[in-house]
Amino acid sequence: MVKIRVIQLILRSRKEGESLKIFVKLFASLRDNREKEQYMDFKEGMTPKDVIENLGIPVGDVAIIMINGRRVELDTVILEDDTVALFPPVGGG
Repeated sequence: MVKIRVIQLILRSRKEGESLKIFVKLFASLRDNREKEQYMDFKEGMTPKDVIENLGIPVGDVAIIMINGRRVELDTVILEDDTVALFPPVGGG
């Protein structure tokens, strides 16, 4: 009985069309008129570019994208429970 339960848990997967939940953190000027941290639901296969566009942020305004603390590119696929952090260009002297 235990083996069957384990196999059921391993084989259980998200139904087609269900959304996945990710955590999004915005920094500096990207926070203007937006939540600084929020959970968002997206379809499987979404990328940071999709998140940025969904938030109404021009893609050129994002200089650094991180998923779970690692720098990634715009086309990296986001997985369930990932944390996406977006940073604008940094200036100063």
